[in-house]
Amino acid sequence: MCHWFSAAAERWDVSDKTIQNWIKKGLPVSGTQRKRVFDVSECDAWVASYRDEKADRESQKLNEELKKEKLLQEKLKRKDLERKDLIADEKLISREEYELFAAECVIEARDQMLTLPKEMQRHLYKKCQSKVKEMQTMIEQTLQRLSVIEEGPKK
Repeated sequence: MCHWFSAAAERWDVSDKTIQNWIKKGLPVSGTQRKRVFDVSECDAWVASYRDEKADRESQKLNEELKKEKLLQEKLKRKDLERKDLIADEKLISREEYELFAAECVIEARDQMLTLPKEMQRHLYKKCQSKVKEMQTMIEQTLQRLSVIEEGPKK
C-alpha cells in the first residue's frame, strides 16, 4: 500500500493534483485527508478503467468533430452549387462582375467629386475661391486612398 500522494503520482506517472482529482472522481482510497492509504491492486484496476474510459471519450469526441467537419464541408459544397446555379440562372452575379460594378461605381463617384469644386466656385466670393483649390487637393488625396477599393483585395 502507498501512503503518499507523491508515491501514487509517481506510480501512475501523473501529478499530485491529478491524484487529488482522481480521488474526487472515485479512486478507491482509505484513511483521512492527512493520511491517505492506497490499495495498489484496487487503484491499479481503477486507473486502468479510468484511462480506458478517457481514451474512449476522446475517441468519441474526435469522431463527433470529424462528423461535424464533414457536415460543414457538405454544406459548403451545397451552398457553392446553389450559388453556381443562381449565377447560371442570372439571379446572382459572379464575384468578378460584382468587382467590375464596384470599380465602375467608384470611378463614377470620383468623377462627380472632381466636378464639385468647379460647380461651387461660381457661387463663392472671390476670397473663398482659394479654398476651392484646397478642396480639389483634398479630394485628389482621398481618391488616391479610395483607389485601393477600386483595385480590390490582393489575390
